[in-house]
Amino acid sequence: MLVLAALARLILLLKHEGGEPIWYDSFARLDSIVCGILLAVIFHGCPTLRVGLARRLAFLLVGISAWLIVGRYCGLLDPVPTLLGGMIGYPLMSLGGVAIFLSVWGAAQDGLPFLKYSWLVYFGKISYGLYAYHFLGLELSQRLLIGYHHAHAQPLSWLCSLAITFSLAAASFKWLESPFLRLKRTRFTYIPSGAAS
Repeated sequence: MLVLAALARLILLLKHEGGEPIWYDSFARLDSIVCGILLAVIFHGCPTLRVGLARRLAFLLVGISAWLIVGRYCGLLDPVPTLLGGMIGYPLMSLGGVAIFLSVWGAAQDGLPFLKYSWLVYFGKISYGLYAYHFLGLELSQRLLIGYHHAHAQPLSWLCSLAITFSLAAASFKWLESPFLRLKRTRFTYIPSGAAS
């Protein structure tokens, strides 16, 4: 999958495709999926990662640094990204995500108990919906406030889109994702995952 992702990106970059066609191309974006698969395989059966607060902070700094480097130097959303930026930006972004994930996975047992707060756990549960519906939330907010011309129109639009996105994500988790997660857990689970409650 990593080779396929690199080839897909290379082809699109050599054709001088813009940043958005590459950004939305599933084949060119397989790096993150591969990272998730590798994490699941490597840590299968491991209840949590116990590395201590210093290493967690190091993971967090590495992950954020990787994202900052990608954002500053790789130009992934430029009209036409550079060949080098496009080829290393996506894998580096994925590795940054892995580092950030490792910085928080099991951190509640390593001295950061606030990560077990119910509202943070709930954010984790609806995080896919937040990702999946944020463009729709932005679009709906803009349409709702299309005739509103005020000095605070833009911040109001952002707050409205945030509220819409959270509402859609919560509804999706309750009525769309949870039934499938329960079905998966009861009939199709080979590698156990978190409960869909």
